[in-house]
Amino acid sequence: MLETIIQAHQFYVNGTSKHKIFEFLLDHLLELTESEYGFIGEILYKDGLPFLRTNAITNIAWTPELNEMYNQRKEIGWDFINLDNLFGLVIMENKIIISNDPLHDERRGGNYKIPSGHPPLKSFAGIPFYHNKKIIGMVGIANRQNGYTEDYIQSLNPFFDTCSTLIANYKMEHDYKTLKDKYDNFLSQVSHDMRTPLNGIIGYKQLFEMECNKSIINKYKCKSYLEEINTCSEKLLELVDKILSITKTFTNLKLEYINLHESINKIINMVTPNAQRNNISIINELQKNILVYVDKKMFEDVLSNLFTNAIKYNKIGGEIKLFNFINQHNEFVLNIQDTGVGMSNEDLQSIFSPFYRCDNIKHIEGNGIGLTTVKKYCDLMNVKIDVKSYLDIGSTFSLNMSYKEQNKYKTIIYVEDDHVNQKLIENILEDEYAIDIAEDLKEAKIKIQAHQYKLYMITIYQMEIV
Repeated sequence: MLETIIQAHQFYVNGTSKHKIFEFLLDHLLELTESEYGFIGEILYKDGLPFLRTNAITNIAWTPELNEMYNQRKEIGWDFINLDNLFGLVIMENKIIISNDPLHDERRGGNYKIPSGHPPLKSFAGIPFYHNKKIIGMVGIANRQNGYTEDYIQSLNPFFDTCSTLIANYKMEHDYKTLKDKYDNFLSQVSHDMRTPLNGIIGYKQLFEMECNKSIINKYKCKSYLEEINTCSEKLLELVDKILSITKTFTNLKLEYINLHESINKIINMVTPNAQRNNISIINELQKNILVYVDKKMFEDVLSNLFTNAIKYNKIGGEIKLFNFINQHNEFVLNIQDTGVGMSNEDLQSIFSPFYRCDNIKHIEGNGIGLTTVKKYCDLMNVKIDVKSYLDIGSTFSLNMSYKEQNKYKTIIYVEDDHVNQKLIENILEDEYAIDIAEDLKEAKIKIQAHQYKLYMITIYQMEIV
């Protein structure tokens, strides 16, 4: 088994295709367990409901048509939506399912019958595997001569951990590509948004020149044109500043699990003086042992903007309430709720557009680009942002994020400047430990002074440069 695991990781490092790696793993798993056929798949969601997509599956086609269909779909995978069966039970109940008499097993689902020609199903074992304590995939194997037992399945855990690590890594690659695509789309959108103030500058410049060529110059018109040119120039400058800021942030983007409580407290301390001036209370009911998967600097910029707005557009003597829940996708939902002026349904459709400002707040100073930046940052971090608002009642901004709970008695500090090694250690230990990363010994010393760690890990290279 160890050789298979090492070889699979080597294939991944060498860039072997996803299908080929899981096909290799499935072949060796069937040989190791003396099973006749099986599959390895990952759990995906559509409209909030889980389904299984295979990464590798044995060809058990019993007709030429099915064999052709298998060859067409073997690399892109098969999607299994119906989970009213034994392997679906693995997903829905989130546990190992073993059946050594599946044809007479009441759990096999409804009126399901094995199709004529399908290889016989004599025994079955379905095993889930996890990432951050969340089920992300499963293995199904069938027809071991003496059946399957719980103890035997447990002995294969290193194999299932390998499947979990690979699927998690492929998901991170997919997320990064999605992130890059969103960034490219953002630049495309921004280039379009820049045309508005540029066209304004060019248009008012032409009007100014036309007025200057008249025998009698209207100085009030000239002044008005110059003021419009100045306004458009300021908007353009703000947009350019935001582009540079986002570009710099994307270049240095570092998605990692950070301590939510620490970031929230940092921002609350920053905005408290302003809140106190308006007699606005901040109520923090957030769970404290939570790590969220974000870019720390970008996330704190988002929080700062949302808190600033919650104060600026609140009522004297109002409040800001922070609370959370876990949604159906097992995401951590951070809610920032205020008792401010609120927004209309029409405004909610446009609040993330550059320079858009709601009619009921135009008398309050602002540039209409803050929430645009918040949305772009959230997109870059794969954080979904939702808004609910009611006029004269208030608004609630919700951030949906990947998370894990932190056990303060099981926190490790790992000193390593190589991001690949950081991810590898995190994937290996994340189910049992919260990993705190330090890029060098100087950063590690600062973290060690502020926290108690269960274990200290440091690379030999870092020791050599002490």
